[in-house]
Amino acid sequence: MRNKNNYKLPVALIASLVIVACTDTSETAGTTGGGQGTAGSLATMTVLQNELHILHNNRISSFDITSDVLNPQEVGVSYLSMGTAETLSPFGSEYVLVGTSNGVVIQKYKSDTTAGSARFEHVNSVPHLVARDPVIAKDTRAFFTTRDGNDDFSAREDVVGMIDISDLENATIIYRYADLKEPIGLGWWQEALYVCDREEGLTKFTIEEVNLADTNQLDENNTLIIQDTFGPGLVRQELNGFFPCSDVIPQGDFLILTGESGVTQLKMGQSGMAVVSTIESQ
Repeated sequence: MRNKNNYKLPVALIASLVIVACTDTSETAGTTGGGQGTAGSLATMTVLQNELHILHNNRISSFDITSDVLNPQEVGVSYLSMGTAETLSPFGSEYVLVGTSNGVVIQKYKSDTTAGSARFEHVNSVPHLVARDPVIAKDTRAFFTTRDGNDDFSAREDVVGMIDISDLENATIIYRYADLKEPIGLGWWQEALYVCDREEGLTKFTIEEVNLADTNQLDENNTLIIQDTFGPGLVRQELNGFFPCSDVIPQGDFLILTGESGVTQLKMGQSGMAVVSTIESQ
């Protein structure tokens, strides 16, 4: 049995912060699959059904934060069976998407939980090549990045992927964009996907019906599309500057970028992005 006291101090502090964040009513925090919320796509914790859920190795530990926020009690543990779990993202009010080294795992909060029981049940697994993997969701699509950990060159593992989650039990990868070096964190803001790349910084994508053979796309089997194929693809858009980051957190009219150099806040406008504040790492 795990020593619950190991969680006591950090969970108390984190729970307080997350509860405040949950009062936000911005678009990115919606209940129809609004995305990664305040914590970012690289987060390993989230609040769902009035409980704080923390990803730890290959399990999700759930804590009650309604009775005593300063001393939350563990109420259940849900075990995962696929890959090495790395990120945890909420989707609506009942689901979480777990990014693992082997694919995306979809879990649903159980309606018949009892004290000490697992909080989540397995819905589906969407496998991909072995690589690191954060994931977010928006409406009927989920997006993930994978990377091989080597930023010297791009490889088939270094992609931005799109999953059809209109039917969660039969979720499938649609296509992958394969022209970044080391894609990491990602976020959705006003009909566009923003992805952080270790070499190219913040990048922007829209989803458009295109000839996938002309836009550096891989098919569901991770094979480069070379014959004319038309479908919903990720199309890269130009940005008005270079913005280094590891993760991007949409918040209202702002994008908050986090990375090794610190935290940067970008104001979004019709003419582009503008840096309004920077906190450098010490």
